[in-house]
Amino acid sequence: MKWFSKINRGVILTAVILIGVIIYLVSLSVMQSGDKAPIEKVCKDYIASYNKYQLLPKVGNAEKPAMSQDELNVFFGELENELKPYFLGNTGDTVIKNMKENLKNQAKGIDVVHKYEKEVISINNITFNKATAVVNLTTHTTFDGPSHNLYKGDGSMPTKREEKSGDTRDEIRLAKENGKWYITSAYLLTSDKG
Repeated sequence: MKWFSKINRGVILTAVILIGVIIYLVSLSVMQSGDKAPIEKVCKDYIASYNKYQLLPKVGNAEKPAMSQDELNVFFGELENELKPYFLGNTGDTVIKNMKENLKNQAKGIDVVHKYEKEVISINNITFNKATAVVNLTTHTTFDGPSHNLYKGDGSMPTKREEKSGDTRDEIRLAKENGKWYITSAYLLTSDKG
């Protein structure tokens, strides 16, 4: 035991702290790797649901889709029932409200979207911070609808129909509550490529 008393106590303390940090980092990595699959599923499922509510059903090439107010209300109910569970608390209320307004305008023939598809190509990165995660993903988006890139100079923004298709870098932020991952915000872009 004489050799033990000769060892510097600072070296022993450093070794104990280092072992503790390594154990913490390994356990954190194991916990986060278990969260990756559920996070990816939430993101992919949300995008699939989001796609359905970017345009009115059976629009085709009609510039003013024929939908009664009753049909629109049923569609809005489906939208809310499908999308609300993805969000934490009321964080999705603004997204859902904006989607409903967009669809109401389309029903009136304003800024009609004829095609919208967003497919997840890859999950590039998931960054964890305690019980939150930021997911960076690449999607391929196909869009056929209004273009607002025609500023006249008089303050008005005329629209015309255009088709776009290309890859975009999107971001979805999530928080974990009661063991389940929920979206707090989603930044889903449309390609600039026409």
